Amino acid sequence: MSETSGVDQPAKTSDEDLPDTREVIATVMTIIGIFMLVAMIIIFIYIMYILNRKDRIRPKSQTLNEICMEIESLNRPIIAELKSYTSPPLPVHLTMKAVFILLGEEKQLVHEWNDVVTLFKSTGSNSLISRIKGFEEADKEVVQEVRRLIAGSSYEEVYNAGRTVSILFRWVSTVCE
Repeated sequence: MSETSGVDQPAKTSDEDLPDTREVIATVMTIIGIFMLVAMIIIFIYIMYILNRKDRIRPKSQTLNEICMEIESLNRPIIAELKSYTSPPLPVHLTMKAVFILLGEEKQLVHEWNDVVTLFKSTGSNSLISRIKGFEEADKEVVQEVRRLIAGSSYEEVYNAGRTVSILFRWVSTVCE
């Protein structure tokens, strides 16, 4: 008998007890593939979130002045878009009604689209842009009336109906906060 030193010797195994190298590699490759797939899905979801986020309402920190500057820079496109409608989509009409009611027009004077068109064709100090730039605040009752008017509308809905008009919707929403 041979003498053993007090160190445990590893148990001897047969080749049958060890997993096949090909099986181990296949299992590892499957796990890596699953992780890569999950990572790609997460990246895809994040990219979709970023792409969709650009069309959403900006944070409340955006002031009315910033929105007014944006409206002013798009004055011609907004007017051109509005003039192009003979019968605008409902979200566009509601947005323009809300704008003019906030600017002091009577509700019955903006009921028909032709009346709205007449108002936004005004020039000088009565122009839409001048009135928005000079806007300070509306009475609580007017704000509540406008909130009711746009209650069923969302920015996305208005944006899809009329892209440049959606800026005016942001202005209305910010005024009514």
